[in-house]
Amino acid sequence: MAVYSCRGIQIGYLTAERCGRIGAMIRAGRAITAVFQEPAPFGAVVRAAFDEDEPALPSKRFADPEPEWWPDEEYPDE
Repeated sequence: MAVYSCRGIQIGYLTAERCGRIGAMIRAGRAITAVFQEPAPFGAVVRAAFDEDEPALPSKRFADPEPEWWPDEEYPDE
């Protein structure tokens, strides 16, 4: 099941394990609120809550990768 923003932009997918239950709740008319949490190696993490609850954002789950290069030390001109 594809997930779209309120502007109609596709922002991801629900896993097969979750799409049946979440799709049923949406079809039943339950209100849903979702927020972007953070980028992830596979795309993005989005948090959702139903029935006028606010999604809770946990602390960051993915560490920033190490840089692929390190700048040279700067030496004063002699």
